Amino acid sequence: GEIILGKTYNKGLTLRVDLDQVSGIANWRQVAVARLLRRLFRAELRRAIALLYDASNNTPVTWSGAAGEDPDSDLISALQTAANSSGLKPNRVLFGDSAWAARSLSHRAQSTAGGFASATLSPEALAGLVGVEQVRRCTQRHQSGAVKVGFAENLVLLFSAYAHQSVEDPSNIKRFVTPCEDGSLYRVYEQALTGKITDITVEHYSNIVITSSVGVGALVVSTEAEEEGE
Repeated sequence: GEIILGKTYNKGLTLRVDLDQVSGIANWRQVAVARLLRRLFRAELRRAIALLYDASNNTPVTWSGAAGEDPDSDLISALQTAANSSGLKPNRVLFGDSAWAARSLSHRAQSTAGGFASATLSPEALAGLVGVEQVRRCTQRHQSGAVKVGFAENLVLLFSAYAHQSVEDPSNIKRFVTPCEDGSLYRVYEQALTGKITDITVEHYSNIVITSSVGVGALVVSTEAEEEGE
């Protein structure tokens, strides 16, 4: 219901190549560009996850394997809460790798037919069970101090993001892009610094925006069982 003025941001990475190390590799430029693109995509994914979490209505859950736990029931309840908030059920669910592992292990620990069946569900099968278009599992990690942690560590994010996005569709999150000067979405530059050293640079223009936080949910997963009496 509002018109917001904004802009896309110029982002890019450069890889410095020692030509001695790529001697005899005919497609070394393509390999360098592919590496840079993967890194740029990872950065965009991390930005999107951080924005969704900041915009979400968080619900703490415990998936420790204790008797009576039902992670899929928790997920269904969170989806219903989000739908009642916005009038539109989220169509996508993103599991952090640790949250997916906690879900599976919690189901496996239940001595029930339903628990055993749920423990082996694929993301595609779980999407059918909870009634969303897509369930994805994010296994990407980044450096945090001396260790590596998941992009969506101990999180399950619930949100709407529709294919073929437009200004008017009801996605919670959208990625706006501007073509580079040559009309492409990604532009590659090659600069020879010396006879043996060459820089390969990939740039693009984008801005990831939370267009509405209504109906964005997050399950914050703990794997520690509560003490009796707490």
